[in-house]
Amino acid sequence: WKEDFNMSFMENIPAQIEGVEYARQIANKYRGKIRIGGHSKGGNVAVYSAIASNKKLQDRLIKVSNYDGPGFDKKIVKDEKYKRIIEKVYTYIPQSSIIGRVLEHEEKYEIVQSIEKGIYQHDIFSWQVIGTDLIHVKNVTNSSEFINKTLRAYLKETKPEQRKIFIDIVFELLETTNANTFREFSTAKAKNIGTMIKN
Repeated sequence: WKEDFNMSFMENIPAQIEGVEYARQIANKYRGKIRIGGHSKGGNVAVYSAIASNKKLQDRLIKVSNYDGPGFDKKIVKDEKYKRIIEKVYTYIPQSSIIGRVLEHEEKYEIVQSIEKGIYQHDIFSWQVIGTDLIHVKNVTNSSEFINKTLRAYLKETKPEQRKIFIDIVFELLETTNANTFREFSTAKAKNIGTMIKN
């Protein structure tokens, strides 16, 4: 999770670099067309791998699927390599998406129905399907819009160094609760928030 948030101030993260190398290895090992995809950070890594790969590999791409993964810094979105593969990138987000709307996106996206609420819609196993088709909805929720606007405003008004300090502090506080998952944090929310405030 922290590496995800580090995307707000780092040009690239280790997982993205590893993704590019993995795509290169697969392209060298197998012939024919290629599909790349992933969920959450994996979705971001999939798109980044397609962007940062050479033109020969990019030409072999059929589709790049991003399932509720964050976007990129404006610098990457404006890059010629991004524009070269944009038509092959498909992003899927649930109706209350938070993670999949962070940072910049210029690709097509589809909104998928989830049976969970809020942040728990990020769990891809909550997304609804009929046969092999995803069930779509027309719009994201008001809460998704509000959080997206708030995060965009924060990113616009802060410098990368400020974001790094803020993220480091938040994660240090989260670690004091000894919760390993978001659900663990939520089940003892009052106690955990109390611990964070004390620290």
